[in-house]
Amino acid sequence: MKEPLLCLSLPDQKPCPIPARSILCLGNFDGVHLGHRSLFAAAKEIQKSFDSHIPCGVFCFRGLTSDLLLKTPPGHLDSEEDRMRKFADCGMEFVIFADFARIRDLSPVDFLQSILIDTCHATALVCGENYRFGKSGMGRPELLKSDTSLIVKILPEFALDGDVVSSTRIRKLLEQDGNAKEATRLLGEPYALTSPVEHGKGLGHKLGVPTLNQFFPAHALIPRHGVYITTVLVDGTIYPAVSNVGVRPSVEKTSQVNCETNLLSYCGSLYEKTVSTRFLEWIRPEEAFESEKALQKAISEDLERAKAYFKITS
Repeated sequence: MKEPLLCLSLPDQKPCPIPARSILCLGNFDGVHLGHRSLFAAAKEIQKSFDSHIPCGVFCFRGLTSDLLLKTPPGHLDSEEDRMRKFADCGMEFVIFADFARIRDLSPVDFLQSILIDTCHATALVCGENYRFGKSGMGRPELLKSDTSLIVKILPEFALDGDVVSSTRIRKLLEQDGNAKEATRLLGEPYALTSPVEHGKGLGHKLGVPTLNQFFPAHALIPRHGVYITTVLVDGTIYPAVSNVGVRPSVEKTSQVNCETNLLSYCGSLYEKTVSTRFLEWIRPEEAFESEKALQKAISEDLERAKAYFKITS
């Protein structure tokens, strides 16, 4: 990114000028979970208090700060396109992406004044109580209130049924537990893999269960290896499906993780299309079966469980 800040309108995701006045939600927003959505709701409430329309937007970084700060950064819960789509779904009108490397050494005071106020024209700011900003993350939310011309809303950690909702918690649910159902509840929608359909080795056809193959993008979170009930979004239509995440130990010797999906009610080729596979519920861990017959039996049981989930009777 040539400039330290890039403003995109939502939902079309096209470059636009930074608004003359703005209500900004501050954060990383990985996953755009229920806690993040509570910030957007607070911003929309502030918006109602003005006599004239002041647009609501998001201030965050291109990618995640963890990508630059950690030797082994966690997988992303969203692609950047999906993150922006969720911003728009929550009523945000624009997003300002900052180049972390260009502004990371600003003092918290300079970040507030030169970036948020002078450049982004903030009239109001909304963030969580754990928001950190400025060099070495030394800035605390209370500092935002030092400029009395700003309306500042600081929200406590968002909890559901007594437990804090966080991106870290959601990653654990998916990576360690395979608990796609609970992750969906905290995210507000299913975790999804959006990537092109790749050519495989035709092993699904050989077993009588044709599949589509996808690989996880470089920064994407990879759920726990195993079989999931899923749906696949193809050209605006949602199809019920079963997916296996893993290395297919029964049929292939490889270390490359893929997502292999059988659509329960689709006929036709999907090669080279970009589709979105959404993880709904865990069925079982990935296994190495002793025979092709045992593998086929397990696949049949997986399909029957998925059909029952979707109430498919034929």
